[in-house]
Amino acid sequence: NRKSTNVGLRAEYMIKFEWALHRNALRRATDFGEAVLGVSPAQSDLDIEAHVEALRCDFRISAQRGDWDSAVKGLNRLERLCGNQGLWAQQVGCLLLGAKWRLDACPMSPVPAMSPCLRALALCELHCFDAFHAEATARLGMVQLHLGDVLKARTLLRAALPKVLEHGHIDVQGDVWYALAMTELKEKAFAKDAPEVWKHITPTLCDWEKPTRFLERALECFAYVEHRSRMQTCHYWLARIHHQEDSAPYHKAKRDFHSYRALQLQAQMNRSLFDHEELREMWLLDDDEVGEHLAAIRARREEIVRDAKREYAENAAKFEADRAARRARGEEDLIYDNEGKLSYEKYYAAMQDQLRERESWTPPAPGANEPPPAPIREAEDFKNAR
Repeated sequence: NRKSTNVGLRAEYMIKFEWALHRNALRRATDFGEAVLGVSPAQSDLDIEAHVEALRCDFRISAQRGDWDSAVKGLNRLERLCGNQGLWAQQVGCLLLGAKWRLDACPMSPVPAMSPCLRALALCELHCFDAFHAEATARLGMVQLHLGDVLKARTLLRAALPKVLEHGHIDVQGDVWYALAMTELKEKAFAKDAPEVWKHITPTLCDWEKPTRFLERALECFAYVEHRSRMQTCHYWLARIHHQEDSAPYHKAKRDFHSYRALQLQAQMNRSLFDHEELREMWLLDDDEVGEHLAAIRARREEIVRDAKREYAENAAKFEADRAARRARGEEDLIYDNEGKLSYEKYYAAMQDQLRERESWTPPAPGANEPPPAPIREAEDFKNAR
């Protein structure tokens, strides 16, 4: 039925899956991955491409857990399926993801990652996939970097950088900036060990401007998608670079800041791994699979509602006493505010609306500057409003 599509629901699940995976909240990522697969059958509105992407989510979770063997084997099967079905773009995506995982799994042995990069380049040239071609060129440059060929790696990365910045995913942009920083650092390491071979690098051996700038750009890209493991790596290298600088207070402060942020990101990933991080409540989780953060949020909400009910009872008692005194003096049974006369019944209704608003309030996520609900107005505010 084309009138009732699940494209929007699937996009929402995919965004939440990326959100959980980058924060290392693997339990939530598994739930969202299963939800994406449930709304992405082979005969869905987006056809088999959506089903392939949903299957890839499961392999990404395995890679995030460090189970590289099962992740790469599953991705190879999916890549062959895409080739048999004529899904060339999905096949190139699987090849590039496999090359990335092979590098992450064993950086000391980058040769297995070269074949997927070359196959992806051939498919991109055959079908004119410019964005994928730039990413494949960048991945090939990263392979050359791990092989120790710094000059060839820099050439490939710089050739791919403009197109990656124009069309590539921001996560890929961060990988390219990070690889460029590693070329600078590795070149300095080679020049320090063999200065007679790297004579052109020796004068700039203590110049850390380029790697610092590249790492800051990479950190900015990873921060946009909150890829915490990559952010931690960038903070680690920035702390080491500022430690190599002179003993100026500026560099000491930057070194301490990046070291603290790296440790803080590790603590956050450990908390999110066990689903203990204080984030917004995820309705997709079952009640018996909630985490400590959900229990804390619910306890805080109950406390807010309890305080609101107590304030409501105190204000109601004050106004009942005030109304009895007014009636005894024969005065008009009304109170006033800036907009005119307001009856007690309307005031009680307004207080009940505020109470319902507090009951439905959810605490904001960390970092969101969202103020709590306004307190219930006291009796004296209504009496002196005029």
